[in-house]
Amino acid sequence: AEIYYFMGEKGKALEEAKAKGLLILVNKEHPVDQNYKPDDLSEVKYYAPDRDRAARYMRAEAAEAFDMLVEKAAEEGVVIKMTTAYRSYNFQKILFDSYVKKEGEEKANTYSAKPGQSEHQTGLSVDVSSPSVDYQLSNDYGKTAEGKWLADNAYRFGFILRFLQGKENITGYQYEPWHIRYVGLTAAKEIYEQGLTLEEYLLKNEIE
Repeated sequence: AEIYYFMGEKGKALEEAKAKGLLILVNKEHPVDQNYKPDDLSEVKYYAPDRDRAARYMRAEAAEAFDMLVEKAAEEGVVIKMTTAYRSYNFQKILFDSYVKKEGEEKANTYSAKPGQSEHQTGLSVDVSSPSVDYQLSNDYGKTAEGKWLADNAYRFGFILRFLQGKENITGYQYEPWHIRYVGLTAAKEIYEQGLTLEEYLLKNEIE
């Protein structure tokens, strides 16, 4: 009976997360509309210097969870800050087009999302960095003390590492140790413990 009770609680938590839009899948196959914008964007407290002010926002629940993550990390001597969170469709278009100009569309599409295909538009994703790497976004971040702390602890605040190493064929993007996505505590814990991508997790739990 206890097992069924647990499944019931888990199911309830996932249904709630789904109803709030926390389990929305945005990728190359599942774009969001050009006009999609969350109506509960809230400013994140902890951000890297000299970053675009418009990108300091996340959905309220995610922003609160992120601030808690940063504060807990700081207690443990780890400095983590937001570099960019919410990005509008138009901002993503400018960004993607600039990468295409530099490296061509095929290469750009391995590390940058086309407009409408970016999780940043949902207000649930945040790129983070630390002073130890001068607030840059680099694969080496995964090897730093801060990057390791993030990988080990993000789930405790409802976040997952979204683009895992070795899962590029599933996510469509290269490894990004700095990009975390809010999915709520229940899903985050399971995704972390099972080493899954969001795509795999949603499929496994038959969540569309």
